Amino acid sequence: MNKLIQRLIDSDAFCVTPWVHLHISTNGDLNACCIATRPFGNINSNSLKDIWNGDEYQDFRKKIFNNIKDSRCSSCYLKEASGITSLRQHANRNYRHHFLSIAAAMDDTIDKVNVNLPVSWDIRFSNVCNFRCRTCYHGASSRWFEEAARLGETQGDKPIIRAIHDVESFYNQIDESIDEVEEIYFAGGEPLVMEEHYRILEILTNKKSFDKLLKYNTNFSKFTYKNVNVFSIWNQFKKVHVCASLDGSGIRGEFLRKEQNWAEVLSNRELMKKISPNVYFMVTVTVSVLNIFHLPDFHKELVSSNFMPLENFSIENVLRTPDYYSIQILPYEFKLKIKEKFESHIEWIKLQLERDSILYYNNVVEQFENCIHYLFADDLSNLIPSFISRCKILDELRDEKTVDVFPELGFLF
Repeated sequence: MNKLIQRLIDSDAFCVTPWVHLHISTNGDLNACCIATRPFGNINSNSLKDIWNGDEYQDFRKKIFNNIKDSRCSSCYLKEASGITSLRQHANRNYRHHFLSIAAAMDDTIDKVNVNLPVSWDIRFSNVCNFRCRTCYHGASSRWFEEAARLGETQGDKPIIRAIHDVESFYNQIDESIDEVEEIYFAGGEPLVMEEHYRILEILTNKKSFDKLLKYNTNFSKFTYKNVNVFSIWNQFKKVHVCASLDGSGIRGEFLRKEQNWAEVLSNRELMKKISPNVYFMVTVTVSVLNIFHLPDFHKELVSSNFMPLENFSIENVLRTPDYYSIQILPYEFKLKIKEKFESHIEWIKLQLERDSILYYNNVVEQFENCIHYLFADDLSNLIPSFISRCKILDELRDEKTVDVFPELGFLF
């Protein structure tokens, strides 16, 4: 069995998520994870159990268990080939304690193995959001609807898209397995303005299930919903991780995440430190052609202002779609300037490492090094006209000017 476990660890295709993780997108599709393509079914057409142990999902599990790559997972394979740590690799590291039971269950002599319901949930109940982030779209933000309609890019005929039509029936389906859940991940849209998020917290509170890990991807703008303060709820749980989606500070951050108020972000962070000091906090950046040049400055600013510890900064979410926002569209000469700036920042990080002797700083160094590698992994400069066109369209709709906020990109225009 040890050899089999090692085989899973070394595999280029195996991913633990199809055995332990439930992802339901804002349109009700059940996928292997949030970036996998081609769903296995829709929760509004079939029950969770029927999809989870359906033939198509079982065949997929057998395929990747036997180290055969599947096109659904191409996003992870491409990231790995470009030097970026993939979601697959993160999942295999975080859920390695399930490998033994998976290996024991996946016996070739058994025709069909019923897989236990997932212990990790990522249910995108809706696209409800209070922001219009530049690199987002209507499918992930209700606030995008009006602009998407003018651009002919709506994902439905109404601003709000709801994943589950019969919510009460779905709650009944998940209620029987909630006791076994280890982790619930809330994303969106913006989870902290979603009714369903607070309903899940209510269910957990009533069951006194305070041992679950609650993880959030939030724009860090709202912490009160219908007079309910989420800080007071979080303080009852043993483990709460908050990943703030911030792409820049000041006017850059407000441009990239439309409706953001940077002063409020700073105020909210101080409030969190005071009311919920035990909540684990980090910043996760969506890396695009717009903000890559300023990432070292942004990181250093957050650390020096005591907004977060140096190591609690992630730049692994390197944007691949829409492809015209990819950092790989930049001309080679500008990539060299970014590389020089990143290398200087890496030296600064290493100085902090020497001073504080914290080994996991190395992970941040690796992320910046991987980002450099990804930057040069492909030449998509043919997409520069598409990037310029998109910027000009949104600039006109929003009465903004990209080059005023990011003058270093002016040469592209």
